Amino acid sequence: MSQQALKFVLIPLILISVACSHSQVRTTSSVRKNLIRKDYKPNEIRVMCEQAIKDVETNIELLGEALSDNQAPRDFTHTYLALDTLIYNFNDVVEPLSFMGNVHSDPLVREEGIECEEKVGQFFVQLYTSKDLYDLIKDVPAEAQNLVASQALIQEIKKNFERNGMKLTPVQLEEFKKLKKELSTLEAQYSKILIEDKSFLVFTSEQLQGAPEAFLARLEKDKKGLYLVTMKRTDYNQVMENVSVVETRKKMHEKYQQRGGSENIDLLQKAITIRQRLAEIMGFKTWVDYQTRNRMAGSAAQVLNFYSQIQSKLVRKNKKNLADLFQFKKTQDASAKNLAAWDVVFYYNLLKKQKYNLDDEKVREYFPKDYVMEGLFHVYETLFHVTFEEVSGADVWSPEVKLYVVKDKDTRAVISYFYTDFIPRKGKFGHAAAFTLIKGRRLPSGDYSQPVSAIVANFNPPSPDRPALLSHKDVETLFHEFGHIIHQNLTRAPYGMISGTNVARDFVEAPSQMLEDWVWDKNILLQISGHYTDTTKKMPVDMIDSMIASKNIDQGYTYSRQLYLGLLDFTLHTQHGALDVVAINKNIYKKIIGLETIENDLFPANFGHLMGGYDAGYYGYMWSNVFAADMFSEFESKGILNPELGQKYRHFILEQGATVNPRTLVEKFLGRKSNTKAFYKRLGI
Repeated sequence: MSQQALKFVLIPLILISVACSHSQVRTTSSVRKNLIRKDYKPNEIRVMCEQAIKDVETNIELLGEALSDNQAPRDFTHTYLALDTLIYNFNDVVEPLSFMGNVHSDPLVREEGIECEEKVGQFFVQLYTSKDLYDLIKDVPAEAQNLVASQALIQEIKKNFERNGMKLTPVQLEEFKKLKKELSTLEAQYSKILIEDKSFLVFTSEQLQGAPEAFLARLEKDKKGLYLVTMKRTDYNQVMENVSVVETRKKMHEKYQQRGGSENIDLLQKAITIRQRLAEIMGFKTWVDYQTRNRMAGSAAQVLNFYSQIQSKLVRKNKKNLADLFQFKKTQDASAKNLAAWDVVFYYNLLKKQKYNLDDEKVREYFPKDYVMEGLFHVYETLFHVTFEEVSGADVWSPEVKLYVVKDKDTRAVISYFYTDFIPRKGKFGHAAAFTLIKGRRLPSGDYSQPVSAIVANFNPPSPDRPALLSHKDVETLFHEFGHIIHQNLTRAPYGMISGTNVARDFVEAPSQMLEDWVWDKNILLQISGHYTDTTKKMPVDMIDSMIASKNIDQGYTYSRQLYLGLLDFTLHTQHGALDVVAINKNIYKKIIGLETIENDLFPANFGHLMGGYDAGYYGYMWSNVFAADMFSEFESKGILNPELGQKYRHFILEQGATVNPRTLVEKFLGRKSNTKAFYKRLGI
């Protein structure tokens, strides 16, 4: 045995964190300002990422040597806990590096961050296809003094190994490993193309008739004075909601649907073909069966059964809603022959203005971003007994980014941190998401690691005469994503692999979806609103009443679109043999939404969830909504700002991670069996 391996045996577990130092997140009462780096020299992220992978590979090799030579006891501490510690020491180094691929302003840094993410994916394929390591740990019992949590960790780690081919023949395992690495590369390439998308259209002021003045004022112009409208969601939404010129909306819709192009279509089709083969090697009928095996749904049949219970009702509801919308369109345009895909959002917005006297641009005036954040903090502080404080002088990757510290309301002890990055930039991640940068877990020293997360979104930037203003939909998005942040940041699960949002993929959206409901409560809206010129002037009650009254105006379309996205994902991942993802998308869109798509609709090329971890899992948004609606019904009946109920929710849902089965956690919170009543009420069916 080498001297290094012997050192592993003689020193306690913390030795394996030497190469991937975790000192940056040791529990401390002081507030830190430089949690993750922003300044990288050319090639530095690449070198750091490769070194981190090399270090963790060395430490895993030492772990295996020590166990195989009986120099370390084959107990929970020296197997599963050691592996979890190694993995999350490593993750705490590489996650901030790959995160830079989504947010950094320097394209070279972004490229290295994306490259790091791909290499990390390759590493985990190598790790979980290691049969030698699996054989060394598979029969180790759980730790008696922490039985429930250690059993959960064992189950999770064994599941990761077993779903990566531990029961395959050597020949099959080699093929499996090769295909998984290819898949990881394809997914990274697909995501990179979307992140780096720079597509735009050029319009005259006449072609943008109806667009808000604040939106036009912030747009870049070319040398001829024409407006440059990007395919960022912020620009796209403004045009689709407000511009009255049909041809402009059509061009925007076509360009937006074609992001990613034929290159991403090819990458996706290759990925789906590989997934088909992987499922086949593992003995599953489809990729959906493979992916759902250890989730709440359990099988493709259960997902299909879930969809079958709501599909016909939702499709009928949407058909009726769109028929009504077409009739409304005819009142505006007597010559109208049909309702097009680029009409829907515009006419629903116009209908709100006329039927409910509700102008989204007027609504925005009462939602200045920073004031809404203050209101959001008040809601979460009341419910979860914490405080949020901005960290002044924080080291951040872009001037508009802010860092906040989460503290216990009584002891003032630091619990966690999160960044907010809300304004669009060139090359920045184009949608809204919550990223875990440092995972909460018990450290070998006995301290608890302070989680660090980031909420990234693309809201309308400030203009010269006004701050960044949010639409009500933006506010809902903010509450949703912050639901993920609070799930990540208030975890108390002892092991990284089962902490925070490391829960079943078809449950992870439940805590975030539930918190969306707060933005439809009149009292909450009064608390979080304030006119940007004078925040003491709350949103008028009649405006709030109109907003709430109009909530379900497009309910059939909204939920049918979720159904369409889920069925697209499901259909693509239950196919066998050659497939045409573009044709499949068109057929499902027509079947569920009931409208025609554009001739060259390449939506699968920019449906990032298909290549970003939600493959064969997009159904989880609706599946999670069952539990989100049920949990919200408890707050509805006992008080939307009930601190005792909030503490109960914090304990059973937010703190536990995957320590306990999610269905059990929900039922403990509710004090009863979960049911679908609130979900069906939410869907209006």
